[in-house]
Amino acid sequence: MIVNRISRLMGERREGVTDVSRATGIPYSSMYELYADRVKRIDLATLDKLCKHFGVTPCDIFEYLPDPKDD
Repeated sequence: MIVNRISRLMGERREGVTDVSRATGIPYSSMYELYADRVKRIDLATLDKLCKHFGVTPCDIFEYLPDPKDD
């Protein structure tokens, strides 16, 4: 399973959805959906903006954890 770490990154930097939305140009509604972990897919341009803003790689935003049910 893929774990979304956006809210953790935002919390570590004490940034709100509005702050990140304004800084990146990502619409507030899209940013909120990412923050709330309600998205099923992400556009590569959006991921690029987030990586630039936070100074991280995609691996820091999303983490792969093996699903124990698959074993």
